[in-house]
Amino acid sequence: MTSESLEKERKRRLLLHAFFQRHKRKMVWAIAAALVVSVLGILTPSHTVISCDDPTIRRTYHTDTISPLVLLCISLLLPFFVITGLEWAIPPVGMELNKSNLRRALTQGWSYTSDLFVGGLFMYFLNDLAKLMVAEPRPNFWNTCNPNITAEQCQEKYITVTWKDCTNPMKLSYPRIVDSMKSFPSGHASISVFSSIFMIVYIHQRLWRRWSLLAGPWLQLVWASWALVCCQSRVWDNMHHWWDVLAGGLLGAFGSFLTLHYLSNWFDRTKIEDLVPGQIGNSHEGAPYQRQSNHSSTYSRTSIKRLISNTSDTDSQTDPRPPRDTRELRDINGTP
Repeated sequence: MTSESLEKERKRRLLLHAFFQRHKRKMVWAIAAALVVSVLGILTPSHTVISCDDPTIRRTYHTDTISPLVLLCISLLLPFFVITGLEWAIPPVGMELNKSNLRRALTQGWSYTSDLFVGGLFMYFLNDLAKLMVAEPRPNFWNTCNPNITAEQCQEKYITVTWKDCTNPMKLSYPRIVDSMKSFPSGHASISVFSSIFMIVYIHQRLWRRWSLLAGPWLQLVWASWALVCCQSRVWDNMHHWWDVLAGGLLGAFGSFLTLHYLSNWFDRTKIEDLVPGQIGNSHEGAPYQRQSNHSSTYSRTSIKRLISNTSDTDSQTDPRPPRDTRELRDINGTP
């Protein structure tokens, strides 16, 4: 790609980033309202289809190895402290470790964590929408729901069941009974993979070649291990089939890509107003921390030189005064 096409592509990406940042709060309220309707069971799957001879839905019920609270704390809350700590420990070039740097780190940590939260909220909305549409029974469906089915009905190959047919032998709450028919895809897998990819990309942008050759890969390995353990626990606990976990992981990766591309802009610190024509293709490792003042001052000095030069050439042809005045004008503007 030519430098001009790269410049246009980066401007377009920064404009999209600015647009989503301006409407981030509206997105949060809209997605949160839709999730509340779904999570509280206001919208439920119309029915699910089971077979009495299907062993995959007759597995033992186990409690969650990783509870939803632990999942949210590690996937959405812990990144704030990690990002803030790294932003404070590795300040931009030329900035010292002081109180102003701590405030900057807190601001940057909150900004990226809010991107993570909004993207995760949108991704989980897609996840729950898929659960409502597919309405697949969980592996422990027979233990949690225990549908009221007669022997004659079991003779049929497939049976249509709704949540009203559940006898609820474990005395679970209404949302948990409805949740027994929402296996595909896995919410734990989507959230953990989403958060892990987000943090792996952030660590790659901030630590690699900046601080330590080993710290970055080790931290990335920790986040990847967290996603792997969280996904595998859903199969151990008989909460999901393996294909549910796989689909949830793919959905989490897709949501992470959208968040990184449109909300976090791949952690590029450049703003749209900072861009100067002809400077976009010359980015380097420290480019995200450059601001418009450096570019504009260089650009202004060059323009003043050209203006003085052009004015001097014109005056020399029409003004009979000696060239002493031109030299004085250049000395005043600091031009050699």
